[in-house]
Amino acid sequence: MNLINDLFKKIFALYAMLMFVFFTGCEESLPVRTKPQVCLEVTSVLANQGTTSGGQIIEFLIIAKNIYEETLQDTLNIRGEIHVWWKRRPEFEAHLVLLNSDIMSPPTKIWGGQLTMDPGDFVAFRKQWYLITDNNEYIPDFLDYSNGYVRGDIMYAAPEDFCFEAVITVYSQVGLLEVYPVTFTYRGWKRINYEK
Repeated sequence: MNLINDLFKKIFALYAMLMFVFFTGCEESLPVRTKPQVCLEVTSVLANQGTTSGGQIIEFLIIAKNIYEETLQDTLNIRGEIHVWWKRRPEFEAHLVLLNSDIMSPPTKIWGGQLTMDPGDFVAFRKQWYLITDNNEYIPDFLDYSNGYVRGDIMYAAPEDFCFEAVITVYSQVGLLEVYPVTFTYRGWKRINYEK
């Protein structure tokens, strides 16, 4: 019985010492975590002209890099907009909404509805514009075809400069991306209906 009492006393003494150390050992608190102000940086922006089964398009590609020293992870909830306008005729403009479906991240970085970006990782956004303005005007209908360059049944317009800018929120707390005005050249075309 003495052996059990001695064991109980030793356990109680150890417990008392641990509680003493726990409650009085360190009065310093951990530093307050501050949100990083800049954690993503736009590294590339492109505007490429193309054609799909739906017609002529401009495809915008925006690539950003995690420049923060820690891994970023949050629910995938992309919110953003690309604003594009005709440089010579700025009344012709379009606002394209960016959604989760516009992200081009490796599938391994999106899991369970969350986007994870380790330091140095890239994320890309791709949006196609079918050359329809906010006022439902089709840009190729307003181009200058007076140069008369024809190839087969296609008439080409004079090249025109367009601009775009974008604002994208990648994560709810951090990750605002801004693309300042970028100029690109678009050369539209239309089919010619030859009457016999």
